[in-house]
Amino acid sequence: MDENLLAQYENDLACQDRAHGTIHSYLADLRLFAQWPEQSVGEPFDLAKVVSLDIRSYRGHLLTVKGLTPATINRRLQSLRAFRWARGRKLIRDDPFVGADSVTTTRRQFAPQALDEKQLIRALRVIQQSRYAARDYAILQATPQAGLRATKSP
Repeated sequence: MDENLLAQYENDLACQDRAHGTIHSYLADLRLFAQWPEQSVGEPFDLAKVVSLDIRSYRGHLLTVKGLTPATINRRLQSLRAFRWARGRKLIRDDPFVGADSVTTTRRQFAPQALDEKQLIRALRVIQQSRYAARDYAILQATPQAGLRATKSP
């Protein structure tokens, strides 16, 4: 992708008071997308030739081949949708980003997961060796009922 074009886009995003992280993500995602035609059909990237089929193919590639999470794919697609800026600049005629439908996510993906049997036994063994075994056992029992979950330590 033409770096001068990306510099103009970056400037316009900054003028819109977009966060620095958002601008950086949009530009990085556009650069990744610009590599897609070369990888998929062996042709160099040409913004004027991008069609909605390219966007849908890219989305499918991210989902099935790359195995990215729906949240990551949706963020990348949002970066592409935001690049409708190019149409306003008359750099493209049609809006190929119309085909950039989001990947659906379910609430179940984000639900806390219970400890597996090994993790539970390990936790109970640690608790039994604790000076405050009764208290720690009560905490272990109350945690999932309160909707809390443990995170992994760094």
